[in-house]
Amino acid sequence: MSGNDGQGCFVTRDTRTVESIKAEANIKAEVNIKTEANVETCSYCGSRVETDRWHPVVADNDGTGFRIHAFCDERCRKRWRE
Repeated sequence: MSGNDGQGCFVTRDTRTVESIKAEANIKAEVNIKTEANVETCSYCGSRVETDRWHPVVADNDGTGFRIHAFCDERCRKRWRE
């Protein structure tokens, strides 16, 4: 809704609901998270791994916590395990 406030100022009122604003913010946050999360480095050679495509991984619990290691190919995964 828009209009004049009576003092010569033009006022615009946001008519969206709180729920729709939260939903819009969540969508933007999910897009940012997915964009940032789609790139990792190979745990063996350090090359870039595009995580939105299939790639080999290894789940590991090294005593400090659970971690998933990404690899650029099977050779790097095999070398990392040796």
